[in-house]
Amino acid sequence: MSRTLQLPIGADVPGFLADLLVREVDPSGWPGLAVVFPHERPRLYLNRRLAAHVGRAFFPPAYFSMDRFMLELAGAEGTAETLDALDAQALMLELLSAETEGDIGRIARNPHLCFFWSRRLLDAIDELDTECVPDAAVRHIALEAPEISRAAEAILASLGRLRESFHAAVRETGRLTRGLAYAVAARSAGGHPGKELFLVLPPGLTRAEAAVVRRLERRESVTFLVVGEVPDRARDVLTRPERVPDPAGSPARGPDWFHLHAGFDAHSELLGLRHALSALPEEQLNQAVIVLPRSESLIPLLEEVLTALPPKYNISLGYPFVRTPVYALVRTVFALQKSTRDGTVAARDYVNLLFHPYIKNLGDGIPPDACRALVHAVEERVLERGALRLSLDTIEADDRLFADVGAQAGADPGALRRALGEIHRVFVRAFDGVRTLGDLSQILRAAMRYLVAHCPAVQYPFSGEFFGALAGFLDGLAGSRLAAHAPADRRSLFDFFAALAGQQRIPFRGQPLEGLQVLGLLETRTLRFERVFVLDVNEGTLPSVQAADPLLPLAVRQALGLPGPREHEAVTRHHLEHLLAGAGASIL
Repeated sequence: MSRTLQLPIGADVPGFLADLLVREVDPSGWPGLAVVFPHERPRLYLNRRLAAHVGRAFFPPAYFSMDRFMLELAGAEGTAETLDALDAQALMLELLSAETEGDIGRIARNPHLCFFWSRRLLDAIDELDTECVPDAAVRHIALEAPEISRAAEAILASLGRLRESFHAAVRETGRLTRGLAYAVAARSAGGHPGKELFLVLPPGLTRAEAAVVRRLERRESVTFLVVGEVPDRARDVLTRPERVPDPAGSPARGPDWFHLHAGFDAHSELLGLRHALSALPEEQLNQAVIVLPRSESLIPLLEEVLTALPPKYNISLGYPFVRTPVYALVRTVFALQKSTRDGTVAARDYVNLLFHPYIKNLGDGIPPDACRALVHAVEERVLERGALRLSLDTIEADDRLFADVGAQAGADPGALRRALGEIHRVFVRAFDGVRTLGDLSQILRAAMRYLVAHCPAVQYPFSGEFFGALAGFLDGLAGSRLAAHAPADRRSLFDFFAALAGQQRIPFRGQPLEGLQVLGLLETRTLRFERVFVLDVNEGTLPSVQAADPLLPLAVRQALGLPGPREHEAVTRHHLEHLLAGAGASIL
């Protein structure tokens, strides 16, 4: 039989596990072990502790996040590769677009509705798979759907059938979605990687994870580690947990251990944080963590707080691509394209494009200050004419415009005309005739290269991450099944691309264990820090208030046994309590 070690909330899980491995396994046997954490980051801390114990180079155990572990177990059945998210989106669009009857057929004929509901279907099927909900249960609940939108009711009525078709299409690719990997792992009869397995259980087990725990519980080579209470779905399985004390002991806490501060807005909140951090010596900063429940706060934090501090810092969380100037430029370009008609563009959208910081600071053959003068002069011309629409050819043929700007900025009028013509070519005319998402990705890649070559604004400290995220997305899109997707409505093409790009997140990476840590709440799981600073501890942020699920509302979730808001809130509470319980000082 396996064993279960129950650690107190706030325990240093990587530190405890390192001590356990040193006591029970000779370092020469560590490569034969497998260690599973809820996510990737704790392995770095475990490796550091093991290195401190042996004092020399060593071969570590095999590490897995829970997702990778479930995929490894699913691989015992013949498949161990995940399907790219864009390819999964393409498969679902193809399935939904093929519907012809009734309300769901009307959804399929509307490009925007089809795209929206394909995303909702992917999310719903992934959750149904990780929770091992049988198709029969889905078909039954569809007959008793609560009062939801007519479109959602049509989708829900066909959910079981669409799910089966989607699974069949995925299997034809020879890969698995994350949900299917969990479902396959839950019913797999295979063993686990490594001679011995150490598995740290997350607080909110899915049914698939619970099924794996139930199977592994009968093996003597398995050790489960639980932080705090045993997860509900494992209580009937792990019947003999052994409570163990935290080897590090309870942190020393003074009378000022916990502080709760309030600010008028995000700016005052960051000023308070900078003041608190500035009062700490560098050695204490190196043992501290800043937790961001909202990743949108990252850039303000970097600009207003971290740049003023002397020590190194590490960032390990994703920043929303939609909040970057690169995404704003993409949306501005698309707005202009959607307003193009009969060889003219909307004057407002055209001026918006020129005034984007990346555009008005271009230096292609002219100084950036001359480009800014040109942009302002063009705006004046547009306002003087008062027309709602304009022709790019007319602007380029305005000799007086370029002569006036040339005299004002000391630039050659011909160079100014060529510079404006290049802006029109790269960011407007290049999109003429585009029909597929693959075509659009190629044109945007060329525009991105043009910006990097000619715009000094891209030297902004975080532009490398912003442009890198777009480049990675463009490469993935060009190589996916979605590349050939060509909506009949050209406006939908731009909307689809913007929606897909808006789902991307920018990974900020640094020296993982050096200096002050900046993490999301999920990145702190199982870890322990001496000082904890949590931003945005506001109602609706911690825990977050999730928007109502249009396809699987609460009544349907309850009928299918899916987790709801209460379960999600309990998991968030566990993570926060663990983080605060292990800290010597906390400021929220």
